[in-house]
Amino acid sequence: RNHYNLTILIPAYNEIDRIGETLFTYINYMKHQPVYQHVTTTSSLDNQSAVISTGQCSILVIDDGSTDGMCGYIQEKTWLDDQSSNDDLNEGDNCWKVEEQVSCISLPTNQGKGAVISRGMIKLQCSAEERNEHGNTRTRSIVLVADADGSGDIACLDDMIHSLECLLESSSTTIKAATTAAAAKLHGSFITSCQFCE
Repeated sequence: RNHYNLTILIPAYNEIDRIGETLFTYINYMKHQPVYQHVTTTSSLDNQSAVISTGQCSILVIDDGSTDGMCGYIQEKTWLDDQSSNDDLNEGDNCWKVEEQVSCISLPTNQGKGAVISRGMIKLQCSAEERNEHGNTRTRSIVLVADADGSGDIACLDDMIHSLECLLESSSTTIKAATTAAAAKLHGSFITSCQFCE
């Protein structure tokens, strides 16, 4: 069984006019999107099986010293397209469990996109307790870095997770023993990294 902890990390500076549409699109897409189910292949090419997967998704915005009140705007708004909650979805649909409240961290000064992404990755680094939260379940902690203007197509998510899973399957035992997989730039403006434990 796989459990995906997905965080969409959005660095932003004075994006109050554009980030709202991006958050609305991402949250409502994920809320109704079934979790990616990975198909593994054994030594026999004809012997394939789907790995049952569950997933949680959250969004973290790092405000790079904005002066337009963007962080307050994000925290005050509700980004759902209706009043239903995750509990209202059919459990059999196996959709992503989405944190409906967007987190926002404000930096005191403008530091640039690279520094903001680094700050976000440090914030999101998995602790041993978090990695073991799901017991014997194999956890994939994925950070998806996206632009505030929504230029990345969130519908590419399954393709990106599939690429990461294929990377892990093809990696050597030594690489698999590491705590992180190499970051990969996939599908346009998205940057993904994957942290995992067996």
